Amino acid sequence: MTTRSMHWSHHRPHRLPTLLPALLAGVLVAGPTRALDPDRGAAGVQRALRALATTASVLHIVGHPDDEDGATLTALARRHGARTMILSLTRGEGGANLISSDFFDGLGILRTLEYLKAARFYGAELFFTRAVDYGYSKTLDEALKTWDGAETILGDVVRVIRSERPAVVLSRFDGTRRDGHGHHQLAGVLAREALDAAADPDRFPEQLAAGLRPWQVPKLYLPVRGAEGDGAIVEIDSGEYDPLVGASYAQVARHGYGFHRSQGIIGHEGRPGPRVARYRLAACAIDGYRPARESSVFDGLDISITGIARLAGAPPEELIADLRVVEGAIMRAMHSFDPRQPPGVVAHLVDGLRALRRAIDGVSGLLPARDADAVRAALVRKERQLEEAIVGALALHVEVSVGDTSIGGRSPFSSAGTFRAAVPGDAFRVSIGLVNRSAVAVTPLRALVDAPGGAVELE
Repeated sequence: MTTRSMHWSHHRPHRLPTLLPALLAGVLVAGPTRALDPDRGAAGVQRALRALATTASVLHIVGHPDDEDGATLTALARRHGARTMILSLTRGEGGANLISSDFFDGLGILRTLEYLKAARFYGAELFFTRAVDYGYSKTLDEALKTWDGAETILGDVVRVIRSERPAVVLSRFDGTRRDGHGHHQLAGVLAREALDAAADPDRFPEQLAAGLRPWQVPKLYLPVRGAEGDGAIVEIDSGEYDPLVGASYAQVARHGYGFHRSQGIIGHEGRPGPRVARYRLAACAIDGYRPARESSVFDGLDISITGIARLAGAPPEELIADLRVVEGAIMRAMHSFDPRQPPGVVAHLVDGLRALRRAIDGVSGLLPARDADAVRAALVRKERQLEEAIVGALALHVEVSVGDTSIGGRSPFSSAGTFRAAVPGDAFRVSIGLVNRSAVAVTPLRALVDAPGGAVELE
């Protein structure tokens, strides 16, 4: 029989909403301290608060790992609080490798791991299509021929758009010969085609049968090279200095970009000072919105918390009222944020979390099923952000260890009593330690271990 135990280290008891999902996420992503870590301490709390205050989202479409405009993504994520995502057609398995003997599938795995490291600094999520990188492609026609017309790849792009529902698509390429590499050109072409296809219920109907819904991306941006093209021009300066991080957003991005080591990217240092990227509005689905110039890629969009309710078309007043409470709590947290005392925002965030959970619980009774699903998904994402912000503000630290068995044994160099391997039928003890490094009292309610046979609650 498996023995289960749990040990908690905490201050005075006080009941807070369950924070388990965010705590477990902290366990999974924890890593060694780096010279530059923009997500630790007060800097991380500041970023979490900015993300809470908005529903802005951007999908950046590229051809390979290392194609991305990391500096712009970092500014959008860390300065503006936007949810940023990168969709790469390939994993780069047909590229060069300057650091090991891995090629093809092995190189694809290596470049994916490098990309995950880089994206952590950008503050971005990663998505891929099923396209296999076969090496340098000289033309768009060659890429289309090799990838059988790219219909499957287009379907993958459409699936990501329909599932993640970005407010903005930011294409790295414009789909012309100026992009050079045939894969780059195709990435630019698919960025345009996918917008129409994602909104068309007759395209890729199998996705709709699986539960996805058509999604009309409100805005598409293409890069500006040289002279201004058609459409409103927006300039994004990632050279702004963040005093809590101690670097500009472009410098943070350069640190992340330095992890593309297999491609010969050397070093992590970026230069301070302005770094302006220029994009043009190439397609817009917002009625009556045709500006000559823009100050942000989010101009003309409702990116407020209460805007989530409008995913349902004509939302009920009860839902809007709950979201106003959530929005007010987040604003109070932002206005009261003191980097010397991050826990001071916790009470406001807890108020917002409770109101948000009321909204989530009430969605099904207020909206038709299909509308309720879309609204609930957006609310659950905001719930997760609130949980993570509370955990960060409290500086909670959680550590999981398993006791010794006859297999493996404890290493004298390990920081906790844990073993390296187990086989079915082994009995071992699982312990979770929680350290609350703030003056705000926290009482743990429960903890689960996600095991192959199902979640197990620790006693």
